[in-house]
Amino acid sequence: MLKTNTPSSLLPTTIAAHSLTTSEEIILSLQTAIDQTECYIYIKDIAGRYIYVNHKVQELFNAKNEDIIGKDDSHFFHIELVNDLRLNDRRVLDQGESIEQEEITVVKSTGENRIYWAVKKPIKNSSGQIIGLCGVSTDITDRKRAEELLKESSELLKESQTIAGLGTYILDINSGIWKSSEILDQIFGIEESYLHTLDGWEALIYSKDRAMMRDYFFSEVVGHCKRFDHEYRVTRQNDQAVRWMHGLGKLVFDKNGRPIKMHGTIQDITERKIAEISLRESETFLRLSQAVGGIGSWEADLINNKQTWSENSTRLLGFPALMSPSWDDFLALVHPEDRQHLIDATQAHLEFDSKYDIEFRIIDQSGNIRWMRSIGQAERDEHGKPTIMRGIGQDITELKQREVVKQQVDLLLNLLTRRERDVLELVLAGFHNKDIALQLKISKRTVENHRTRIHTKTGVDSLFKLSQISAKLGGVMADIK
Repeated sequence: MLKTNTPSSLLPTTIAAHSLTTSEEIILSLQTAIDQTECYIYIKDIAGRYIYVNHKVQELFNAKNEDIIGKDDSHFFHIELVNDLRLNDRRVLDQGESIEQEEITVVKSTGENRIYWAVKKPIKNSSGQIIGLCGVSTDITDRKRAEELLKESSELLKESQTIAGLGTYILDINSGIWKSSEILDQIFGIEESYLHTLDGWEALIYSKDRAMMRDYFFSEVVGHCKRFDHEYRVTRQNDQAVRWMHGLGKLVFDKNGRPIKMHGTIQDITERKIAEISLRESETFLRLSQAVGGIGSWEADLINNKQTWSENSTRLLGFPALMSPSWDDFLALVHPEDRQHLIDATQAHLEFDSKYDIEFRIIDQSGNIRWMRSIGQAERDEHGKPTIMRGIGQDITELKQREVVKQQVDLLLNLLTRRERDVLELVLAGFHNKDIALQLKISKRTVENHRTRIHTKTGVDSLFKLSQISAKLGGVMADIK
């Protein structure tokens, strides 16, 4: 039998003393742990007054323990939020509920709005009667703000992608399966259940682009490990509309350098492509119109002293096709007698906004003198300073030549009487003397006399020469009546 030096009468006392010491240590350790936690731990009585708070709560309220115990939330939180806290507490104290939910508070000591995840449970006595509640609150303000920022960022990204018609994807090259964003599915006009494989993507491609894109993807991108960057057309699944896409993709490689994934974006660029096509058609039409009309356009950047000429302008002026003539290059072509007049007209328009519509001569590269007409208008900044001047130039050489011929013919016609003009018109129309006589109700002899006087006055002694004058006039003779 085991013997001990401790009297049997003292054994219960020794055990009790040892148990008490152990309990005190446990309580002290527990208190230390509670005070070191980042959670706010508290106990309230049945009236909602604090009867215990850990160190974290004291820091939050900026108050000592003795200044908190026995007081309710109205002493520490803004009054407009206290009612919400009290309602939550009453659910626990009156109905015995255990609640877990967010609570928004504004602490009086800091005035800062904070969000907590609160867990509150009822405390009952041995008879099962609720005598208070125990609460543990965790500050989730930073997390909530981060979540809100992430949500706003995601919504902004989604909205931006929607506006830009930009969707994203990730392709597993080995399996051929791709995952797409909601926006990309909308761009393609497909449902989530659509077959998201390479075959499914290929089926979406416009029939005339399909072979090209298949070769590009497998030969260029996968075969030569190049970045995906291509424009192509698709037939949108939901309405069969043909849409232009611009696809971008970056390859991801395994440790052996083999491509295993590709992630990127696909953007609907239909409106841009339509605009580009329309612009090309407009530019073609403009070039043709300018060529037919002998017209060219020009623009002068007055800030950077740079001139831009249309293709037809350089052709009309006789410059090489790829040359970008300067202002001095242009002035060098202007006839010396007209050069200063052109400079003065330009300066007057820029300084006084006078009308710019001027005719002048140029001497082209072949030494020929040609007449030009230039019309322009300057654009000005908010201070009235000219910044850009745009205009058109037209070759009016033939018009000027016609004017000279018309003046010559007018001089000849002014020498003739009214009856002689009538006879001349019918002669040029191809009528014989007999027919002219019948139409004018005069004798054949009189017609012959009129023709003799016409030849004498004009110095033109043959019908052929008269016909040449008529051809040069281009129908002006129709106005001699």
